Amino acid sequence: MRHPEEYIEALVAVRDQFYDVAKRAFGLDPLMRTALDQACRLFTNSHPSLPELLAKYTHVLMTQSAKYASDECIEKRVEYVSVVFCLLDDKDVFKAMYSKLLSKRLIQGGAMSMDVELSLIQKLRDICGCEFVSKLQKMFSDKIISTNAHLAYTTWKEERDQLGSSTVECWFDVLTAGVWPIPTPTQDIELKLPAVCQQQMHLYATFYGTQSTGRRLHWVHHMSHGVLRMVLTSRSFEVHANYHQLVMLLLYNTRDSCSVNELETLTGFSKTDIQYHMQPLVKVLPKYTQLSAPKAKAAATSHELSDDRKMTMQAAIVRIMKARRESSFANLLSESAQMLAMQFVPTPAFLQQNLDILVDKEYIRLAPQQLEHADSATPPAASRSHAAVYIYVA
Repeated sequence: MRHPEEYIEALVAVRDQFYDVAKRAFGLDPLMRTALDQACRLFTNSHPSLPELLAKYTHVLMTQSAKYASDECIEKRVEYVSVVFCLLDDKDVFKAMYSKLLSKRLIQGGAMSMDVELSLIQKLRDICGCEFVSKLQKMFSDKIISTNAHLAYTTWKEERDQLGSSTVECWFDVLTAGVWPIPTPTQDIELKLPAVCQQQMHLYATFYGTQSTGRRLHWVHHMSHGVLRMVLTSRSFEVHANYHQLVMLLLYNTRDSCSVNELETLTGFSKTDIQYHMQPLVKVLPKYTQLSAPKAKAAATSHELSDDRKMTMQAAIVRIMKARRESSFANLLSESAQMLAMQFVPTPAFLQQNLDILVDKEYIRLAPQQLEHADSATPPAASRSHAAVYIYVA
């Protein structure tokens, strides 16, 4: 959907319309309110991509908040986000998408107002608790610490007469590993960096070593970006580019042309990366339909989310079984749904899948009476029903 804000605001309008009817006609009777909440949850989650739409709506709100007339308009739309989020079943999907877009805003400086960002996170915390937003809050803490470190770094360079050693102005963000949704590709280690980049990285690493003992910096180059001043004939331009583009453009300080094979040798980038990142810099006639970029990132996010859900589901089962020692499938489904209500709604098939995994890991086992009734010609997992009883053994 091209304009997620239209869909989200339409959802809220429909919800508010029927709440107004229930308030005027029934005085918002508790039974009526419960029925209305269930109905709103049903039609809200009918769109399979709602978590993604809500995350994109939030991103547009945070990056383009200047287009709204007043702070009241912004606060009203932040409230829209919290209303739809309350009705959302797959809250963990929204969190995964939201955290990726938030990291992009914080790293690239796209956030229009940090106060608005923190206001929304506070609303998410009120709904789902501290654990749900702990990593999001840590991301803001890292950004604040990096800002203070930059000021200390500038002072440190002044004391050592290093300010004039380079015409390049750099800003370094030090991010906590495991908190930010940032992949760390192994090919970064093999990249051939320009001398000016190596000099600045070495200088900051020296400074960081004086401030934090026992910590090691791991450079995530693919998240870097910058501004280049280019002089072409008699005109100059400022080019906002990502890291790959910066490295390749700097090569043209010493040459007028460069083939793809030469770029691959000089930078260490793959041909796929070179073509992907150079395409926006090349002026071509749009005679052909431009295809959208591969959905590799979306597939990677879906895979990560699936793994996270499995671990969360298994942890919930173990907690329940540790407290109950013995429980039926139906009780496990009911209790796990209550425990995970603020993240996602587990299905019976998903619960069974993770129960089988925990049986294989010997955390739990089927009750003896279940094994007696199991068909000896088939594996136990294939003969289990929703009436099965499990025992905690770990």
